[in-house]
Amino acid sequence: MGDDPNAIPRSAVLMSMQFERTKCLLKAIIEWLESGADDDGEWDAYIDFTDVCLSEMSKMTEAIPDSMRESGKRLNRTILHVRVMLLAMRRRDRVTALESGRTAFGAL
Repeated sequence: MGDDPNAIPRSAVLMSMQFERTKCLLKAIIEWLESGADDDGEWDAYIDFTDVCLSEMSKMTEAIPDSMRESGKRLNRTILHVRVMLLAMRRRDRVTALESGRTAFGAL
């Protein structure tokens, strides 16, 4: 990158990629919840996916530089909704999980 003022820092590119991957995972979880599938094995798998999603979001908040503080605040609000979604999924409460998931996705 050197002295190029138009160069995008590697960390910004990596964070953007991680954000998009996490957003896609959250969307897939929401779509599964919308499908109404009720197999216990699928519930367990999607609970694990939601846990991974939450973990990835938490890692992203740690890596957000001070210059992107507003993005960090928005991500922290999103994390709260994903936590509620995860707790609801563990109780097999599809309605609450879906509501929280949609709110989380909208906050991104």
